[in-house]
Amino acid sequence: VESIQNLIEGKCNIIQGGQYDAPEMIVRGYGYDGPYAQGKISFTKDPLAVVTRDGDPEFGAFVNKVLQVLLLAETQNVTMMTASTVFDSTEFFGFTDALTAVGNYGEVYTRHLSSIS
Repeated sequence: VESIQNLIEGKCNIIQGGQYDAPEMIVRGYGYDGPYAQGKISFTKDPLAVVTRDGDPEFGAFVNKVLQVLLLAETQNVTMMTASTVFDSTEFFGFTDALTAVGNYGEVYTRHLSSIS
């Protein structure tokens, strides 16, 4: 609603989002009477953050640590195929099993997210 209000007040001239974020019917319903167009090109859908539930800071810290290890492994060229040969199970912050299971961040991204970016 804030972005639509900014559009109405002339503080901005574009609202970025998915096709359901600001459809013309909704924007007009809030009182916008200027030109309206919807683009067809999406420039990115990259995930911008890891989100965990409130109320469990230990789990959030664990998820953050796993992500940091996957990112570090990518910078060190450690892959799911090489993790078990490069490190024993106690090295690499104890996350060798995670690296062996899913690979480094680049491998996870390629497998699960490259098709949406």
